[in-house]
Amino acid sequence: MSYSIIISPRARRDLKSIPPNFIEEIDLKIKSLSTVQRPHRCEKIKGDDLFRVRDGDYRIVYHIDDKARTITVVHVGHRREVYKNL
Repeated sequence: MSYSIIISPRARRDLKSIPPNFIEEIDLKIKSLSTVQRPHRCEKIKGDDLFRVRDGDYRIVYHIDDKARTITVVHVGHRREVYKNL
């Protein structure tokens, strides 16, 4: 079953700051979340109702709402910075 994807305003700003050579791969990873919400090697972030997936040195942090069948991308960023402002 397919889920709809919502990209938060913060995640949109994050995507603008990522180098263009990484954007296409990150975009494909985000789109794939609509069909596989909890892909292999995704992890739940401790203390929050958030998940993260890796894409090289970048992380995609998202929330899953199974009742509404939506995925909200909350934050996208480099691995050393993405968790600082959650």
